[in-house]
Amino acid sequence: GWTRTGDLALMTTGSLFVDDSPILSTADNGTGIANEELTGNIVSPIFEVKDNALRFGIIGTKSVSCSVELFVVGNPNPIWAARATDEPISYVAWDLKAIQGSRAYLRITDSSRNTSIAITKMRFAEDVDR
Repeated sequence: GWTRTGDLALMTTGSLFVDDSPILSTADNGTGIANEELTGNIVSPIFEVKDNALRFGIIGTKSVSCSVELFVVGNPNPIWAARATDEPISYVAWDLKAIQGSRAYLRITDSSRNTSIAITKMRFAEDVDR
């Protein structure tokens, strides 16, 4: 499964939901109540990129200290990065065609004790528009 570092390393299962959909959040302390004091990373397992697009929603604090990033294994620089906006949920669609066949992973980062970021409704898709 996903690995967690920093304060988030103590959390094993998610407990936060938005519109009956689970979210993966840096504010999830396992109690069902958000705690923006937590910091750290949540990193996905490595996966092979097979689809054309990745779509998801971002919820959280508009801040440079919180981000969702996609990395190709072996490249220290993210291929894609996104942050929360002023909207309650920001919908993101990343075009993955250029990295199909690569091994990749996602990293959710929160480096501030006064912020949080979460992703929801993540899915691979045929196109960034669908």
